[in-house]
Amino acid sequence: MDVATFRILTRCALLVTIAFTTGIDGDAEQISEMVRELLELHHSRCRLIFFNLTPHMELISSFNRWKNNGVVILSGTSSNNSYQMLWGDNSTTCRMLLLHLNNNDTITNSTLRLLEDNGLWKLPDAEVLILGLKSEVEAVLLHRCFRNTIHATYFGLHSEMLEAPTSIQTFRSTKVSTKSQLDNLQGYKFKVVTVSYFPYIDYVNHHNEPGTTVTLKDSIDARLIHSFANKLNFTFEIREEPKRSWGLERNGIFSGMMGQLQREEVDFCTEAAPTPERLIAIEYARGYPSDIMVITSLKPSLLPQHLALVRPFSGEVWGGLMVSVVIWSITLWMLQLVWIWRMGGSSIQFNAAFLYSWGALLEQSIPDPSSNNFGKMLVGWWLVFCLIFTTGFRSSLIAHLTVQGSSPPLETLDIMVMQDDWKWGTEERLYKGAVIEYFVKHTDPVIRQVHDGLEVLGATDALEKVRSGGYSFICFRNYIYVIVASLYTDTRGYSPFFVSNKGISVLANLGWGFRKGAPFYSLFMNLLNHMEEAGLTSYWTKDVVARRIKENRAIYNQSSQDTSNVDLSDGRIEVALRLKHLQGAYYLLFMGSVIAFMTLMIENFSQFSS
Repeated sequence: MDVATFRILTRCALLVTIAFTTGIDGDAEQISEMVRELLELHHSRCRLIFFNLTPHMELISSFNRWKNNGVVILSGTSSNNSYQMLWGDNSTTCRMLLLHLNNNDTITNSTLRLLEDNGLWKLPDAEVLILGLKSEVEAVLLHRCFRNTIHATYFGLHSEMLEAPTSIQTFRSTKVSTKSQLDNLQGYKFKVVTVSYFPYIDYVNHHNEPGTTVTLKDSIDARLIHSFANKLNFTFEIREEPKRSWGLERNGIFSGMMGQLQREEVDFCTEAAPTPERLIAIEYARGYPSDIMVITSLKPSLLPQHLALVRPFSGEVWGGLMVSVVIWSITLWMLQLVWIWRMGGSSIQFNAAFLYSWGALLEQSIPDPSSNNFGKMLVGWWLVFCLIFTTGFRSSLIAHLTVQGSSPPLETLDIMVMQDDWKWGTEERLYKGAVIEYFVKHTDPVIRQVHDGLEVLGATDALEKVRSGGYSFICFRNYIYVIVASLYTDTRGYSPFFVSNKGISVLANLGWGFRKGAPFYSLFMNLLNHMEEAGLTSYWTKDVVARRIKENRAIYNQSSQDTSNVDLSDGRIEVALRLKHLQGAYYLLFMGSVIAFMTLMIENFSQFSS
C-alpha cells in the first residue's frame, strides 16, 4: 500500500472512529458521505473493516450502503459467522482494520482472541489502526494476533476526550504517515532449521546431539543466506532438524521441518519442495529448479566380438535381405519361364537365378542368367540394390570391427524393471518427505513396481552393489554426480558407473519454507526470484559442485582437474585389426566349409544311389 492510499484510508477510519467514540449519531449521514467520497478518490478494491465494541445503529445502517466498496462494519455483538468473509478474497489488493476499544479488559481480550482465530496474523500487510486509552497501548500491540503485522498505529486518547464534543470537519485534513519498508531488519536474529542435502545445503554440526546448531559449508543456500543477511542487515541461528526430516503430514499435522514451521517454532527453513499439503500449512518461495532422479548402473557390457560380422545390420534388416533374395530369384525365374513359353528358347534353372542374386550381393562376377530385356531390366535394378546394401554394410562393418559394441544402457525405469533378476535401491538420507509421497501416491504401474522393490541404503553400500552387477541406484543427479566424480573416477575421467541421461522429475521445484504470516516472506520471495531470473543460482550450482569435487579429490589424493567425461580420442587413433576382431570371419568360413562338405556328400550319395 502506498502512502497516498494509506492517508486516504486513515482519514476514512478516523472519521468513523471519532463518530463511534463521541456518539455523533446525528451526523451519521454526513460521515457516510465523506467516507464514500474518499473511497471513490482512490483504491475502490481496498477492504475496510470497522470493528466497534459499542455499536451505534444509525451510523452502521448508513455505512451498510457502501458494502460493495469493501466496507465491513462489525460490532461487539457480531457472531463468529460474520468473520468467514472478513478479509476478502484474492482480488482484494489491500486491507485496513480499524479497531475501536472501550475500557473493558474482558471484551478487549475476547476481541483480540477473535481476531487471532480469524487469521489476522496471516495477513502481515493489513493496515491496523487502533483507537483506545493510552493505558492499553502495550497490552494491545503486544498481543499475539498482531505478531506478524507490519503497520499498526495506535491512537491513544485521554479519558476526558471521550466525553468532549468533537467537530467532524476537523478530520477532513487528517494526515498519517506510514512506516518505512522492510529494507533493513535492524540486526533481527532469525531462527532457521535445515536438513543436509548437497549441493543445496551442507553444514558441520557443533555437537552430536539431535537439533544442534550448525555451521554452514559452501552450498547454494549458504551463499543465499549470507548474501541476504548482508543486504537486509539480519543475523541468524541455524539448527539441524532433530530427525533430519523434511516432514510428512498426518491428519493435517506435519513432522520434521514442516512441523516446526507449522508450530511457528522457527522463521524459515532451507531447501524444501512444495506439496499441496505443505502449501496449506506454510508459505513457500521458489528458489531454484528441482533436481531429477537418475539411474546409476554399471557401464554397458561389451558385446561378443564374434558377432561383429552381423552387427552392422539389425535382425529385421537381415531377415528382409534374405526374403528379398528369395523373392527376386523366384521373380526372375518365373519371368523367364513365361518368356520361353510365349517366345521359345532355352530355359534357366531356379538355382542359377538364386546363385546370381546371392553372388551379386557378394560382388562376384556370375554370367547374367536373363535372356531378354525384361530380365535384364530386373537384373539392373537388383545390382543397384546390391550396391547400396554392400556399401552400407562395408562402412558399418569397419566401425564394428575396430570399436567393440556394448549393450544398451539403463536409461529409464521401464528398461530397468524389465531386466531379469535385477534389484534397485535409493539413498536413505534423501528418501524422505516429498520423495516418499511421490512413490507412495503415484498411479503409474512402473513407479509402483519400483517402489515395491525399492531398497533404502547408503550411497557407498549401494554403489558397491552396483559394482557387483545386477543392481541399480536411483538417486538425485547432482548428489550422485559429486560422489561418483570424487571417489570413483580416475585421472583420465574413467568411471565404472553409468549415470542415465534421462530421469524422473519427483519434485516440482526447490525453495525455502516460511511460517504462515511471516512479514518478511514477500521480501525473501522477491529476492529469491531475482536471483533465479539473473541466473545466479544456476551458476552457483555448477560452481559449488565443481569446488566440492576438487576438495574431495584433493582429500583422497586424486587429480583436481575437471572431472567431466573426458574423450581420450582425438579422431586420429589407428587400430590394427587382430584375430579377435576377425574371429567372426573365421567362424563363418568354417561353417561354410562344413555346409559345402555336407552338400558334396549329399550329391555323391544321390549319384551313387541312382
